[in-house]
Amino acid sequence: MLVVAGDRAPLQMPLREDLRTRLGWDLVFRLELLSDSDKRAALRAHAQSRSLNVPSELLDWLLTHHARDMRRLTALLDALDHYSLATKRPVTLPLLKTMLAEKVVSAEF
Repeated sequence: MLVVAGDRAPLQMPLREDLRTRLGWDLVFRLELLSDSDKRAALRAHAQSRSLNVPSELLDWLLTHHARDMRRLTALLDALDHYSLATKRPVTLPLLKTMLAEKVVSAEF
C-alpha cells in the first residue's frame, strides 16, 4: 500500500512520465477544509456518538474561542464529557468555562 500527498492531482505533477501516470491511475482524493457549519455538524455527531447533548451555544463558543482544528476540538469535547461525569453536572457552556478556568485539560487546547 502506498499513500502519496501533493498540492495537485498526480497527472499534473512534474514527475517522470511513468511515475506520474502510475500515480494517476489509482484513486485520487482532494481534501477540503471544513466550513464552520461542517465543523459544527461534525462536533455534534461526535458528541452524539458519546451520548452527549451539547447545546448549540457551546459549539458556537468553541468555534469562536478555540483552535479550529478538529483534533483539538474533539479532544476538548471528550475532556468536557469526562469532566461532566466527574462533577455530575450536565454539559453546558458554564461547565466548559469552569473546566477551562480550572485548567483541567492540557495547555494544547
